[in-house]
Amino acid sequence: MNTIVSDMLTGSEIFNTRFLHYSWIIPTGLFITAVFLMVYAFRRPGKKSSSILKGFLSLVYVFSGLSVWLGMHEVDAISAISGAILLWFYALLFLMDAIWWQKIEFRIPERTDLKVAMILLILLGLLYPVIEMSFGYSWPKMVLFGSECPTTTFVLGLLTGSLPKTNKWIIGFLATNAVLVGGYVGFNGFIVDAVTYLPAGIISWIMMIRYWKKAPVKKIPVMIVALVLTASLTGCTKINQEHKEAATLNISNIDFQSLKTGTFRGYYQGGMYGWRENECQVTVDSTSTGSVQVVAVELIRSVEDRPHSFFAELYQRVIDRQSLQVDVITGATLTSRAHLKALENALIKAKL
Repeated sequence: MNTIVSDMLTGSEIFNTRFLHYSWIIPTGLFITAVFLMVYAFRRPGKKSSSILKGFLSLVYVFSGLSVWLGMHEVDAISAISGAILLWFYALLFLMDAIWWQKIEFRIPERTDLKVAMILLILLGLLYPVIEMSFGYSWPKMVLFGSECPTTTFVLGLLTGSLPKTNKWIIGFLATNAVLVGGYVGFNGFIVDAVTYLPAGIISWIMMIRYWKKAPVKKIPVMIVALVLTASLTGCTKINQEHKEAATLNISNIDFQSLKTGTFRGYYQGGMYGWRENECQVTVDSTSTGSVQVVAVELIRSVEDRPHSFFAELYQRVIDRQSLQVDVITGATLTSRAHLKALENALIKAKL
């Protein structure tokens, strides 16, 4: 998992921990209201019901941008600002369409392919937390409805169902962002987006091209679509395999008192794809009381681009406890275990 994706998950954890009451109460309320207004728009399609739902979606994106800023600004200020501004831009677009443009009209489509696509994306958005838990994520390292990915997946379902009578600028912006962000985040460690957000963007673009006008375009590059989906599924499978390997990486409970003094290097190849390859140097020395301790750990190299403070904190935990059985760095469990493995390999060389 690269630094940006790790920071995103850390930001979610910060928001969910620091603003605990608001971080689940508000999304729960947004979730219930979204379902109610969606059903209302489907049962009574028209400008009034659509405008109310668009106004509500504008408020959801305002909250989404705020949650990004509150959770991320201490971790990565640039990403926090850019992410919040983008989501507030979406809020403005829906507000403009609700008040002035009035191009989007939410309804249940008559055509089967639009109906299937709409239902699929709406369910992926609403069930996003369930999908997170199925991949091993738990509170507070989760995002709920109101955050960018589940919300936009849900919204893309609504917009896809409204084709061709929709605002193609809005669906184009959202679908493109879903492909770019979902693809990047999904293939860099957060597999949930690879099976939800990315497909939502792809499906939305396919349907938008097919129903650009009232009459559906019959000839679509099916082979290209199939190849994209196949590549996505293949990538997801590989990421999942790598994550399982990293999560089950065994770290031995080495007795530090049984070590010999000296300086030793440890290397870990980084798993099946080498994504977490790293090497460190450990210094073992005797104390004034005659006991043996690990007194220093130095990073030699790492393929992951992380600040020095990250490794320093992990190594200091080992030195303080004189054990490899330490708490991992928040938001970077797999990376932490990979570096502990290299440290273990160094200590194996130091055994008497």
